[in-house]
Amino acid sequence: METNVATCLETMSDQMQGVLDDLVNCASAWSPVPMSVVVTMAMAVENPADFVADPNSKLTVEQGIAAAAGGIAVHKVSATLTVGSSRRLQGSDRRLQAGTVDVSADIQADTAADVDDLATSVGLITADAMTTSINSALTDAGLPTVTVSSLIAEAAPAPERYVAPTVAPTSPNEESTAHQMTFCGGMAVLALAIQV
Repeated sequence: METNVATCLETMSDQMQGVLDDLVNCASAWSPVPMSVVVTMAMAVENPADFVADPNSKLTVEQGIAAAAGGIAVHKVSATLTVGSSRRLQGSDRRLQAGTVDVSADIQADTAADVDDLATSVGLITADAMTTSINSALTDAGLPTVTVSSLIAEAAPAPERYVAPTVAPTSPNEESTAHQMTFCGGMAVLALAIQV
C-alpha cells in the first residue's frame, strides 16, 4: 500500500506542477482590458442633498440610464450620486432652491469585445434623451425630476494587473516536505472517505 501511495503522490505532484506551469504562463500573457463604460453627468434638481440621500434615487437613476442605453439590464448599471457644487440660493432667508447632482455610473459590458460598441452607443445619447429616460423612471417612482446638463461616456480604465508579493525562497527539502505533507493529508482524507 505504501508503494501505491508513493506512486500516487509522485504522479499527483507531476500533474500539479504541470497545472502550475500553465497558470504561470497564462498569467504572463494576460493583459487587463476594460469591462465597462463609465458615464459621468451633471443633473439639475431641486434640493440635491435630499435627492442624493433618498436611496430610491440611486436605483431610479440606474433604471433610467439602463433604459437610455438601449435596454441594458439594470443590474449591469451601478451609479454613485453626489451633491454637486453648483447651487442657487433663493430669497433673503437663503434657502437652497436648486443645484446639481453629479452622477458617475458604471455600465458593465457582456464581454470585453463589447466595451467599444457600448461606449460608442452610450456616447451618442444626448443630454435631452438621458433626461427623458431618467425622468420617466423618476416619475414612475414618485421622485422629483431632473435635467441632465452634461453627459460623457467612455470606456473604463483597464484594471491593474495584480502582482503577487515575492515570498522568501525555501530550501528544496522544506518545499518537498511541505508538498509531501499536503498530498499525504489529502490521501489520508481520501482513504478515510473510501473506508466509510
